[in-house]
Amino acid sequence: MQSQLLIFSLLAASCAVQAAGQQAPANAANPATVPADRLSEPWWAARHQAVLSAVQSHPDAQLLLVGDSITHNYDKATLPDENFQPIWKEFYEPRKALNLGFSGDTTANVLWRLDHGEVQGLHPKAVVLLIGTNNTGWKEQTSEQAEAGIDAVVAELQRLLPQTNILLLGILPSDLSASKTQRDHAVNDYLAARYRAVPQVTYLDIGSVFYKNGSLDTSIFCDPRLPWHGGALHPDTIGQRRMAMAVEPVLTKLMGETPRASSAADTPTLDFVFEESVTLAPGVKVGTTPFGERNIVPITGGTFSGPRIKGKILPGGWDWQLAGQGGCFSLHADYMIQTDDGVTINVVNAGSMCKTDKAEPSRLLTVPVFEAPKGAYEWLNGGVYIGTLEVTGSGANFGVHIRFYKAR
Repeated sequence: MQSQLLIFSLLAASCAVQAAGQQAPANAANPATVPADRLSEPWWAARHQAVLSAVQSHPDAQLLLVGDSITHNYDKATLPDENFQPIWKEFYEPRKALNLGFSGDTTANVLWRLDHGEVQGLHPKAVVLLIGTNNTGWKEQTSEQAEAGIDAVVAELQRLLPQTNILLLGILPSDLSASKTQRDHAVNDYLAARYRAVPQVTYLDIGSVFYKNGSLDTSIFCDPRLPWHGGALHPDTIGQRRMAMAVEPVLTKLMGETPRASSAADTPTLDFVFEESVTLAPGVKVGTTPFGERNIVPITGGTFSGPRIKGKILPGGWDWQLAGQGGCFSLHADYMIQTDDGVTINVVNAGSMCKTDKAEPSRLLTVPVFEAPKGAYEWLNGGVYIGTLEVTGSGANFGVHIRFYKAR
């Protein structure tokens, strides 16, 4: 009987040990909250040393931007999609800002960097923190893990910089997967509730600036146009500027600055998109209509090219011209262009001008609208475009030269 009891006790103990071993992973530390370096990656180690040098040489830094590749990207000045340096110079350089963004970082990597001198000796007025998308992305961590990781980073910033205001941004929207989007929404909902009334911390979700008509505007992300054609994750030049502008009012308040009545950010600028050389056939004179003298000019072909697009102009389009009263002239062209890789895009280009006592203008301003199918050129859809049109040649060589720009 005693031997049976001994065997039973040993079996029970063995089962208990096995059960404890099976439960161990559930009790393991959250990887999002455990500081981790990436010193095995030479570029990462070099950037960490560069940041430490910058911290030592700029003890008067007033603003820190802490995060991953989206913050790191402010170092880039690559036209047209990753030209972020002008944004940095406009919004952050005047504030004596330091860029503490590292491509690919998670909350664990930020914790390690904070613990290894990247804010040592600094007393900034504000920190902009944008982190977490790699936790829920390539690391495939749960929303709960990412939430705890972000909490840990915030807590460490509060400990190291007790007098600094923290502007915590929600994870930006992406188009990588439905499951990541679901996790990111859960994280942002948590952060909004968690930091609703926490001294020193202001939570801001700016995700709405990346949506259009209720859907993510993937045209303002650079990933789909990069060689690997990735899903939308990193804002392009236009998207990054929208982000900076969305942050600006809250950041101005946290920095203790007087709001600017107007700024360069409020003044539209034009980015060159592409130019066309269009060939035309002799016009068909319709005659006098209730609106004026109507003339229809066939579009026979031509070519176009720009930094991100090139191809040919398809024959078969028309330019509906109207000479109205008072010396005013208008046009309304509707035609198709085809890119070198076979994508057909509709262009509707309209404009008008009126003669004055002064010399007749050498060019006509137009307002084009593009309709591109979903894919590599959908970035043409939406936005405000301006065109400049000049007449070229005569007779059999009659045509127009048009340059298109996008306003931002």
